[in-house]
Amino acid sequence: MRLRALLTLALALPAGCGDGASESSSPCGAVRLEPAQLGDAGTRALTLCLINAERAKRGLAPLVRRDQLELASQRHSEDMVARRFFEHDTPEGTDPQQRMLAAGYPADNAYTGENIAWAGGRRASPWEIVDLWMHSPPHRENILRPGFTEVGIGLVRGAPEPQRSDGVPWTYTTDFGGPPLSQ
Repeated sequence: MRLRALLTLALALPAGCGDGASESSSPCGAVRLEPAQLGDAGTRALTLCLINAERAKRGLAPLVRRDQLELASQRHSEDMVARRFFEHDTPEGTDPQQRMLAAGYPADNAYTGENIAWAGGRRASPWEIVDLWMHSPPHRENILRPGFTEVGIGLVRGAPEPQRSDGVPWTYTTDFGGPPLSQ
């Protein structure tokens, strides 16, 4: 039995809707800076740090980056921006598990899930994106699912839909995976 947890999120909540914690109280550093200021690698690292901080608060093991999941995530973010769609499945019907398999991840025999989001300007900071996901029950469930042990974070400059806010838009995909299921 394969677990499919697929989630979508755009700008559903107002900016700054978090718990009021400041950047200085973050264990991760400058998490409120925009991806343009942080660079791709910095944005990915801070996003993973924030996700793992949420997991640690609840006694869960940290997620580790997995190259195959990162490749699947990156390809999906790029595809959504290039072809202007914002969905888990491509216009041809390719789903996240198929994309993960194509990237070399054993998605046909593992727990998998996906979150996507996009925003512009400071709302695209790692803090805002993770905060949006944590305030959406299904996205939060993916981040806090004990069966997930690995993650890939895809990030691309650009919006998959007409932009509704100021600032440079960024599109995120997080693909989650877990250990192979018992046969």
